[in-house]
Amino acid sequence: MSLLFAQWHTFTPLCSPTILYPWRSRISRLIASTIPRRERPSPSSVFRGPETWARTFIYPSPASAAVVEALDVAIGVGLFAVGLVTSLLVYARWYVKVPPNQAFVVYGGRRTGGDGFRVITGGGLFVHPILDTYRVLSLQPVQVVGRWDVVTKDGREVRIDVLCNAAVGRAQEQLERAARQLLGKDEEAIRAMATKVLEGQARTLAVGFTFNQIKFNRESFAEPLQQRTNAALGSQGLEVRDLQVNEVGEPFHREEILDRLRILTERVTALEKDGKKR
Repeated sequence: MSLLFAQWHTFTPLCSPTILYPWRSRISRLIASTIPRRERPSPSSVFRGPETWARTFIYPSPASAAVVEALDVAIGVGLFAVGLVTSLLVYARWYVKVPPNQAFVVYGGRRTGGDGFRVITGGGLFVHPILDTYRVLSLQPVQVVGRWDVVTKDGREVRIDVLCNAAVGRAQEQLERAARQLLGKDEEAIRAMATKVLEGQARTLAVGFTFNQIKFNRESFAEPLQQRTNAALGSQGLEVRDLQVNEVGEPFHREEILDRLRILTERVTALEKDGKKR
């Protein structure tokens, strides 16, 4: 019997809430210092079960037991509240909402697709901390204004003013192309690239039109120009919208006119000198 008691005496404290909840033992000792301690359980009470011995060991008196239970509940509720608030703050910090004029390119995590990234438009998403990273791709149209002197089919030179808007397409394929080619570029870089492509297509297309066709039927020139530019910018994920040819006229070469004025001035000066000599 004494051997059995020794085994219970050794095993029971390991199963007690003192081991599972360390703060209970500290609270119990603090309260026990002010409340008279109840007599320790007799060896016979140990055989009633480990739970009875553990409760008697932790709660020296009924008054202290009630206080410890209340504090235990308060600490549990407090820890739960702190964990809940922390979780909400982390979720609010990493949950991003996508504006209608932007697209978010998410990369770095496991759920990024076969290309290593995914493009999100509209709604919102939760970005996993450490694993995921996202960057903003603007869908705002960029205004492109161009003025060039092009050569027509009949060999005449004509000056055209072109106005259009270039923006990233909303189709998923166009968004993925733009994410590969335009991510990190600012508005000026996109405008410069679109202007060069538009100028090249305008010069190439003007060779198939006469001067009168471009001047008096601008829509017949603007429509194929927009189609050709869309095809050229499609590899970048861009598309041209609302292309207009505002003005068509004779080119104004300022340098040539200044040269002619200089030549005429020199001739007039030479004639005046000859007249004075005579």
